[in-house]
Amino acid sequence: MPTRSYAQQIGDIGQALVESWFEHPRWVARKQSHDFGIDLEAELAVPIDHKQRMTGKLIKLQIKSSAKIERGAVHIAYPVPRELIHYADAFRLPVIRAVACIETKTVWWLWLQEWSMLNEARLGRHPDTATITAHIPLAQTLERDIATGLPEIALGSAANAMILGLRNMIEAAGGWQNQPVAEGVARLLGKVHGESRGWALQKVADKLLSMSKQTPFWEAQQVLPIMNGQIGR
Repeated sequence: MPTRSYAQQIGDIGQALVESWFEHPRWVARKQSHDFGIDLEAELAVPIDHKQRMTGKLIKLQIKSSAKIERGAVHIAYPVPRELIHYADAFRLPVIRAVACIETKTVWWLWLQEWSMLNEARLGRHPDTATITAHIPLAQTLERDIATGLPEIALGSAANAMILGLRNMIEAAGGWQNQPVAEGVARLLGKVHGESRGWALQKVADKLLSMSKQTPFWEAQQVLPIMNGQIGR
């Protein structure tokens, strides 16, 4: 007779726990029929009376469940597959890693693209490791953030959303192939503040230089001084 493993039971319980949090006036969740690393899609909604007006603003969720998760003083430490981080970085939509503890019925979450951006140095130090440990603040739970924090991410108004959006714009503009857009992004980045600002400026400069094997010198003369001036501020 077919058997259902303990790991499968834990996974199903965790999936149901995460889905239950998205039975919320601000969200409509949809299971992914073919699971290739994404388990759930959630669309932000605006509650009106007893109805929900859909917004078209989406997040993707990848769910990982454990029977029990050890807590530190201020965070949980949880391994994240490097392959999943690279996969999330390829998305234009926010990808959330949901970590469900069956014992406490707590679900912590991690915005993978933001975490990848802020931890690039760590990711680069040991490029051959299959997983890397992420430290998720204890307070960063679906219970706390389902109505405010996650909607901000879906809307693109969360901290670092602008940095990620501008990085995507550079890629969409084709780097040097659309120099006016590249210059505009460089100037916009100079007006963005936050802990990732210096990282973003340097990465956009690197991105521009890597878009073409033979970067025209005159284009570099015009764009890179803008970048250098912003990085030095």
